[in-house]
Amino acid sequence: MSLLNGELYAARWLWDRAKEQDEWDETNPGDDNGTSVRAAGEVLAAAGHVDWEQDYADDDHTTRADYEPKTGDGINAYRWAQSVDEVHGVLQNPRADELGAVPILNSWGPEYPYRVWLPDDALDRLIREEGEIAVPTDR
Repeated sequence: MSLLNGELYAARWLWDRAKEQDEWDETNPGDDNGTSVRAAGEVLAAAGHVDWEQDYADDDHTTRADYEPKTGDGINAYRWAQSVDEVHGVLQNPRADELGAVPILNSWGPEYPYRVWLPDDALDRLIREEGEIAVPTDR
């Protein structure tokens, strides 16, 4: 979300909210367990996101529960992709089709390229290994 919109968001707020509705009993707000992309997509589509404020830096999960999201900072929808062809169909990007790869936004940090290309073979492998492939539609 931050990379796509050039704005900082309260990532731990989203992490906590996604854990409240993901499919695993062992994930709870404030713990170090992961969550699902599906649950995060549902939160972003329904509630939106929370703009980051420096005052949030030391907040725990109980304080984060009171943050107020803005629906305009969420996503309109997300689509689950079951195949590489579905991803290409949603993207409708002739360059991606030509390269046999899909563009993804890189979140590794500013010293890395912003947009990178994931080869179709690697994407197919991730899908087959039960990777979660969601294609969001920003608001």
